[in-house]
Amino acid sequence: MTYVAAKTTIPLPRVHAYSLNSDNLINSPYLVMDYIEGKPLHDLGFQRGHRTPASVVKKVHQQISNIYLQLRQLEFPAIGALGLAQSASEPLNTCSPDKMVVSGRPITMDMALQERAGYRPGRVIKPGTTFHSAGEFVNALVALSVNQLDKTRDAGSNQQQARELLYTRYAFYGFAFEELAPCNGPFVLIHGDLLLHDNNILFDHDFNLVAVIDWEWSFVAPLEFLVPPVWLIGSGISMVLACSEWFNAEVQALQHQIGKLEQARRQLSLLRSSWVSTATARGAVTIAALLHPEKIEEVFWGSLFWHIQGINQLDPDFDVSEYLEKNMTHLIDDYKVSEKLQKVITRQVCL
Repeated sequence: MTYVAAKTTIPLPRVHAYSLNSDNLINSPYLVMDYIEGKPLHDLGFQRGHRTPASVVKKVHQQISNIYLQLRQLEFPAIGALGLAQSASEPLNTCSPDKMVVSGRPITMDMALQERAGYRPGRVIKPGTTFHSAGEFVNALVALSVNQLDKTRDAGSNQQQARELLYTRYAFYGFAFEELAPCNGPFVLIHGDLLLHDNNILFDHDFNLVAVIDWEWSFVAPLEFLVPPVWLIGSGISMVLACSEWFNAEVQALQHQIGKLEQARRQLSLLRSSWVSTATARGAVTIAALLHPEKIEEVFWGSLFWHIQGINQLDPDFDVSEYLEKNMTHLIDDYKVSEKLQKVITRQVCL
């Protein structure tokens, strides 16, 4: 937050004091910051589909655009978490932002959930680890997924169900790796918890942006991870999958506002040019599923599987159930599973 506050005009609550451990007067980690009076858009009655006046939609789009535009300007040489260089000794909330560097592994929500469940994700992505390509980072996310599947008891009650789950996971990761592996920079700061919901962007009753909060999941990521939020049309991933053309139209409206901001500031079209290929319904839900693997099945079967097969599943003359019934078994049986993953399948069935 210190870095963002110094390098952008994105409104943030000010941090007054903090402790990352229990070696303090209250014997507990803590964070003391300003209280910001504001509400997320859904609590203010903001709705798409012609239910909110066009002037308000434009105002909101301008302010959301400004958040993403400013984050796009913050470039770094590696993927990971921001922190102080090893030689620095000042507190994070008072140090010079120029002393902050990519200094450790990115902590995603999935890692935190695995840690809480006792899955020890720190053995997969060790402290201090940074990445220098999108391919390296996606491979690390795959390793985390293997770690979760290896330790969970929810991978299916028989070998066929386990194989279906693994087919879904690794066909998804194969698609994501193919799309992202060639991307070797730039790397930019992302909030980490803006994709699925709007709870962390607060507005006043006149729809003025007052704060972007809860930056604990922020990290430096491949540029391709800086995608429009899936809640842009007022709901979550399921709505984007069902109404992808509507989402893409909403993104175009957002890009229009970004273009106006870039022109007014005489900036290069860095964000707009990158969003030409990544800011689509498919791109947004793919990144959402990479960061939130519990969404992989929904995203894969709702969009990516059909894209990979070259099939328009929304064609009124196409029978989805019939196609899956005829083809699912051989698709899964033909899918090459590594020896390590085969052991995961066997272990799950024996649990």
